[in-house]
Amino acid sequence: MKQPTLSALLAACCISLFCHAALAQTTTVTKITSIPFELHWQNEPLKYSVQPGALSILAGPKTDMFRDPNVTYNTDNAPKLLFTP
Repeated sequence: MKQPTLSALLAACCISLFCHAALAQTTTVTKITSIPFELHWQNEPLKYSVQPGALSILAGPKTDMFRDPNVTYNTDNAPKLLFTP
């Protein structure tokens, strides 16, 4: 049986990580009447509510959107409600 090459193993790891990231980011569509575009979540929150004039989001523990100026540590797992204008 032939052993997989290093490049084949790296490609498999990259595909696996990409698929995991894509599945972790749900895309539940949400409607807010004052925004005339389709909305979707990137990193869905634990809970949210839409009321006239207000959007409340409850983020989970250890969620953050941080960019280290030295680029040694970045995290971006905070819930975001997005749309394409």
